[in-house]
Amino acid sequence: MTIVLCRENAAEPSNETENAAEPSNEIENTAEPSNDSENTAEPSNATENAAEPSNATENAAEPLNDIENNAEPSNETETPVVYVTGFSPYWCYKSNSSEEAVQLLKDTDLEKQLGVRLITDILQVSYKFIDTHVPQMWEKLKPKLVVHVGMSTKHELNMEQQANNSGYEYYDDEKYSPPKGVCIPGGEELLKSEICMDSASSAINKNQNLKLNSNPSLNPGGFVCGYIYYVSLHQDASRTAFLHVPHIDKNEGLYAKDITAALVDAIKELYQQEHGTLPVGSTVTLLADKFLQETTSEGVVGLFLPSSDFRGPTTAVTKQWIQDSHRYYTEIIANTPEAQCIGVKKIPSYFFSNHTPTVLYWSDILKELLEDYRMCTKDELERHGRKYGVSATTLIAECSYYLPYLTSRFTSRGGVVERRHLKSLEELVGHYDVVCNCSGLGARNLVEDHYVLPIRGHLVKVHAPWITQCYMHEFETYIIPGKEYVTLGSTKQFDSYNTTVCHHDSSAVWDHCMKILPSLKGAKWVGLRPWRPYVRVEKETMVFKGGKTLKVVHNYGHGSGGVTSSPGTAMHAITLIKQILQEKKD
Repeated sequence: MTIVLCRENAAEPSNETENAAEPSNEIENTAEPSNDSENTAEPSNATENAAEPSNATENAAEPLNDIENNAEPSNETETPVVYVTGFSPYWCYKSNSSEEAVQLLKDTDLEKQLGVRLITDILQVSYKFIDTHVPQMWEKLKPKLVVHVGMSTKHELNMEQQANNSGYEYYDDEKYSPPKGVCIPGGEELLKSEICMDSASSAINKNQNLKLNSNPSLNPGGFVCGYIYYVSLHQDASRTAFLHVPHIDKNEGLYAKDITAALVDAIKELYQQEHGTLPVGSTVTLLADKFLQETTSEGVVGLFLPSSDFRGPTTAVTKQWIQDSHRYYTEIIANTPEAQCIGVKKIPSYFFSNHTPTVLYWSDILKELLEDYRMCTKDELERHGRKYGVSATTLIAECSYYLPYLTSRFTSRGGVVERRHLKSLEELVGHYDVVCNCSGLGARNLVEDHYVLPIRGHLVKVHAPWITQCYMHEFETYIIPGKEYVTLGSTKQFDSYNTTVCHHDSSAVWDHCMKILPSLKGAKWVGLRPWRPYVRVEKETMVFKGGKTLKVVHNYGHGSGGVTSSPGTAMHAITLIKQILQEKKD
């Protein structure tokens, strides 16, 4: 299958806007479950059955495939880690299907299919061991996905959505249970994985070659299965899953290899859902008539900050875009040693207003996402001559460094780049399975979307290495320090295609910024931002003359919210692309 990411650079970056480098050329950045009965194969009377731990547990003082025996990934960004655990035999059980099935994963081509480093681990049935081992694993491996596997009495693959903090009263193989049955004292009672098990199980069930049916579940049990799931969800609910597998039953023709086959499909679906990756084997082509320095994105320093004029179709969808984007940039900073060299970094910032004490339209979500979020002190406000203010640590992406990094990642992973000017998307009919339209202002011509308007932004670049903090006033005046220059801005002139430097605009930007920080000098830069009342991320079947059709996913109109939302909207777009590809299969 082939997916084309189409960028039309008429006079502006496509979705790389004033405040963003839209990673439209990045492959990566593109019903309630039933309440099952207890799934875990738990002893009916823990005290009676806990007389002696099994020999398997005695021999499992250390996990059979411990992370200590796995070297650190040399480059976590290039080789993501998927960590999968099973349990050793326990109680009266002489074998554990989770152990056997997980061990067989290393004999599959799962690593090659996902482009990851697969680490498997067989753990002892011990609450105390889980308490120490699991957090150490998260810290050491920094995995992209964690999948815990346990054995249940059900003859199916159950994908658990949540875990409780209490109810763990059964004794483990060390004749121990947590005080008062609580996993993490003071923790929330219920934690849910952010991965949708309902959609994952539905996708898995489409493989008719599997011997196991898959179902979502809300009950991981009150033994070590639920316990380890809660511990990992507490670490990171966005990349944690738990799967219950059945006993091996040779009389029924169910072998460990059959369970492993189901695990492979499950892990692939979980990984692709969480990381917004396209189906294995996809070919992605980037079409554009301008690249990198040829676009106005080159001069931009994108600030992660949602403004009041950035809107998706609903508030919930918009917040999801922002949350996904923040997690994306945070992962780059945490897992990429050269993060600052590619222009992505955290930066302490001040946001001021003289009109409203709320200061920021998205104050609630910013409180949740941004580090060190607090109201400014009286001294800070007086120092800058402002009535209201917020201080927080946010993120920036400096496009002159960030865009080449994205392009390099795209091509190194098999992405194809083609320089081409499109007059109509009809030119692509019959050549690609799906077209992802990230054409920005070019959408006015390519798809006749006249809601798209240019917003002229006038920036001033100055050399001021002593400025290390970001300042913004009313979402209009801002000072953003980059690697070499400080960016001062900006103007917002709707429906203007003028990209020439204007002395009057420069003076206005200069004067506004001088009121915050004096003695600034520098060069000038001007660019356009493609703005739309609502960002467009949706599917469309375009019909042309003669009945010709083209499957399209639109992703444009970010305005000044590009860096705040582009990874999130790209993940949304990839979900839509996957739906189209699945529909073609069906």
